[in-house]
Amino acid sequence: MGYYVDFKTGTVKDSGTDATVTLVIQDEQNKPHRFEISDTNGNCFESGSYTSFSLHPANDLGNINTINVSHDNTGTNPGWYLEFVSIRKDGEYWSFPYSGWISQNTSLSISLEKFPLPLSSNTIIKEIPKPKEEGLS
Repeated sequence: MGYYVDFKTGTVKDSGTDATVTLVIQDEQNKPHRFEISDTNGNCFESGSYTSFSLHPANDLGNINTINVSHDNTGTNPGWYLEFVSIRKDGEYWSFPYSGWISQNTSLSISLEKFPLPLSSNTIIKEIPKPKEEGLS
């Protein structure tokens, strides 16, 4: 039961982080599955990076509706500008766009935008821009 999770870090000034990232995935029974992702070489979440990790939960997660992303605020400049998170498994794709800062005081809960795609090893998943809110300048 292999899942892949992708993190896209933004390109704004000081957007990368060396902190340990925590991802909590709510499965279809709303049971949380917690994964800690340590950046052992210090380059996984650098500005502009697109990084993939393999996840192996004990059970199949079924439909994924919500995730929570946070970090432990360690390292120099631990604030992190996260563009989006995506999760892939066996031809299914869950996209969680965000485009915002995560800091020690900010835990992020993102609801699902699901795009079922036929994935293969040659599939390139492109970022889907977050829609602009009307009435804001």
